[in-house]
Amino acid sequence: MLNFKKMRFIFLIFIIISCSITNSYSQEKFLIDSINKVISSSEDTVKILAIINLGDLYEKIDFQKAVNLYKEAFELCNSIENNDNIDLQMQKKINNLKSITMLYIGVIYSDNNDFNNALIFLKKSRDIAIKSNNELRIIDCENYLGNVFVYKGDYEIAAKHYLNALKISEKINNLIGLSKATNNLGIIHYYLQNFDKSIEYYNKSIEACIKIKDNRGAAYTLNNIGNIYLKNNELDSALNYFHRAKIINEGLNDLKGLARCLNNIGIIHKRNNEYDKALKYYNEALQINYKNNDNQGISSCLNNIGIVYFENGKYDLSIEYANKNLEFASKANLKDEIKDAYNLLTDSYLQKHDYKSAFTFLKSANNIRDSLYNEEKTKAINEIDAKYQNEKKQLQIDNLEIDNKLKNSEIQKQKLLIYTFIIGFFIILIFSILLYWLFKQKKKANIILSIQKREIEEKNINLEFANAEILQQKEEILAQSELLEASNKELEKLSIAVSETDNSIIIADNEGNIEWVNSGFTRLLGYNLSEFKEIYGNNIKEVSSYNKIVTVIDDCVNSKQSANYISLNKTKNGNFIWVQTTITPILDTNNDVVKLIAIDSDITKVKDAETEIIKQKELIEIQNKEITDSIKYACNIQTAILPPDSLLKTLLGDYFILFKPKNIVSGDFYWVKKILLDNSQTLVLMSVVDCTGHGVPGALMSMLGISLLNEITNDSISVNNIELYTGTILDNLKENLIKLLHQTGSESESQDGIDMALCLINKNDDILYYSGANNPLYIISNNHLIEIKSDKMPVGYSHNTNHTNFSNNTYKYQSGDYIYLFSDGFADQFGGKSGKKIKYSGFKSIIEEIYKYPSQVQLEMLDFKISEWMNPINSEEYSQIDDITILGVKL
Repeated sequence: MLNFKKMRFIFLIFIIISCSITNSYSQEKFLIDSINKVISSSEDTVKILAIINLGDLYEKIDFQKAVNLYKEAFELCNSIENNDNIDLQMQKKINNLKSITMLYIGVIYSDNNDFNNALIFLKKSRDIAIKSNNELRIIDCENYLGNVFVYKGDYEIAAKHYLNALKISEKINNLIGLSKATNNLGIIHYYLQNFDKSIEYYNKSIEACIKIKDNRGAAYTLNNIGNIYLKNNELDSALNYFHRAKIINEGLNDLKGLARCLNNIGIIHKRNNEYDKALKYYNEALQINYKNNDNQGISSCLNNIGIVYFENGKYDLSIEYANKNLEFASKANLKDEIKDAYNLLTDSYLQKHDYKSAFTFLKSANNIRDSLYNEEKTKAINEIDAKYQNEKKQLQIDNLEIDNKLKNSEIQKQKLLIYTFIIGFFIILIFSILLYWLFKQKKKANIILSIQKREIEEKNINLEFANAEILQQKEEILAQSELLEASNKELEKLSIAVSETDNSIIIADNEGNIEWVNSGFTRLLGYNLSEFKEIYGNNIKEVSSYNKIVTVIDDCVNSKQSANYISLNKTKNGNFIWVQTTITPILDTNNDVVKLIAIDSDITKVKDAETEIIKQKELIEIQNKEITDSIKYACNIQTAILPPDSLLKTLLGDYFILFKPKNIVSGDFYWVKKILLDNSQTLVLMSVVDCTGHGVPGALMSMLGISLLNEITNDSISVNNIELYTGTILDNLKENLIKLLHQTGSESESQDGIDMALCLINKNDDILYYSGANNPLYIISNNHLIEIKSDKMPVGYSHNTNHTNFSNNTYKYQSGDYIYLFSDGFADQFGGKSGKKIKYSGFKSIIEEIYKYPSQVQLEMLDFKISEWMNPINSEEYSQIDDITILGVKL
């Protein structure tokens, strides 16, 4: 019987001959008509092959039609498989055809970016191949599955599938599968920037391609190696590999591979600032990709053309091509290309000083980047790869040990065989002589014994039959007795359980007519069965107080499954009780419902408890609303005391304020005030203050802090004591706070206090004065972050530092410098992938990243950063732990 490949080859030869003898139709239409004739006139596997070939023709014309044809072929395979007369060889052939149809459907969905359906059918194909031990098909499926997960951006799972394909390819020495799997693994490691590992896999792929004369595969891999050299900025080496790949692709007329090479050569020219040449190669590649419907290739070319225009300062054109790429990549669900488009839009809008648009696209780019690349995926893939290498080495060691053991075993066997032969020869010779003499003696005796034996055997046979029959009857009686005894014991236990339980048990027929109740029924309701029937009736549907009882019983009978409901019932003594009922159908051997068992449980106490809980809940909700309303009103008061935006803008100019209370009211506050020198110069006093606690306690401390600051600061100060002014304010604030809180230093009293950074700005002389209680000051000057440290003590009572005055710091600033005052809420916030704090080092890094943007953009970026930290992608969310306040001012 012919295998699948031979049958398909003969079928195609038939079609080609048919095409060569006609001129009345186009070749494509005639091919379809010819195959349809074969389908209509053929049966079994020939018909299935014809349908598969017809699907091949429709793949480029109407992919949905091709999918339907492959599904039709699959169903025909199932119909043949259901035939009881199918032999093993035909079963193998059918499994092969079924696996092929599922594979082809999966590839079609993958090519059309329907990755969910692609995974479903590729896995079906692989499962069939595994079941029939078709290792070549398993290799194809694993490689295609890896490709789908690459398109989806899940490189870890993709690497697992490629390594599975590689293991099987090495096991059966399949060079085609090996070349594909190693090339695909090279691509994975390229994406993860493991370039040495990538080149190692690429070289293995080229070596396999050369052995099997796969020029197309060799060209593809040469192009990939060129990409690595391009990534490392080794442009001459990269250009060499791209041109080698281009020459092979031109010889093969491989347009897709040729477009890829042209695009990469364009990148080389762009790197060398040869922009006209770069655009020429990009546009050639783009036109070829449009013809081939190569989504990834089109997106790459659009992005590269946009980058050329960006580097030439033509930002409108770079935005135009980036938007084209974004629209195209989004439709095709190409995540890497979407990220590239967002990055180009971010850079272009920054150059056009449209910071709002730039920040919007920057956030989108970060979200895409985080979903694609992270250390955990890279680590997981490296672990998978290392595991594969270790398994491979261990397998080689095990095989070597097995070979050595086999060789030693073979030598021992040969020696043993020789010795055995010699000894055996002498033993056989001696026994042969002895046996010959005994044979003669026994021959006579055997004749007499055989006659006697035959007579005895006939008698024994009759006796054995009789004994066996008696023994069988005895065993059957004994088994029935044991079964009956066990059943009686179980029935006795069940009877005790049914009679002693507090639950009511009712047995009714399949129509609901009551046949029997237990004593628990009487204990629950107070009625015996006859009393109950006389008053209420004989059917569960009539006697139940549950208004949907008819529907419940009908559903129970139809579905043959238990049903539950709760109802309010009146007992014989006039009390009302809540009852939970479970109705269970009893089935006979034909799976028909013959009885219904209803078990009632008294849940009155549970219902009473639920009612009480609801009452308490409603009371708590009312109290909570009253408290919340009071706190909200307190928030309005607190907000009214904070300096308004109009005052902040007048006194500070270019500024932003990030104010995020943990609760409705805050223990943080910000404060500004205008101060006059005695020479009529105007100064600005500003502070960010963090009081002990947050919520209501913190808010009370903040109100006290605002009141004291307003009270102890003068509207005017002397020129002579300006350098000491900020430290003096903190000293006075500390003294007043200790008095008001009656702090004496006792360990039993509260340790309430205030952390704060206080600045006085003299814009006439470009001088900043600063004093701090636990909170430092950050200054960005000449693109560097400067930290002015605070005193390590709070405003309030502090052990060991109670009599220390606060330091005064003076800083000569430049126009354009940025200062940041803040509480510790931002740095102490937990979040990220590992659930740790941002810390001040992380906060500094963020400040160094955002300071070059306008104030409003800085505010949005800080808000985005803290939100992103508290709500990381693919991880648990973290709640805000403290009030957050950051004041940024451009000097």
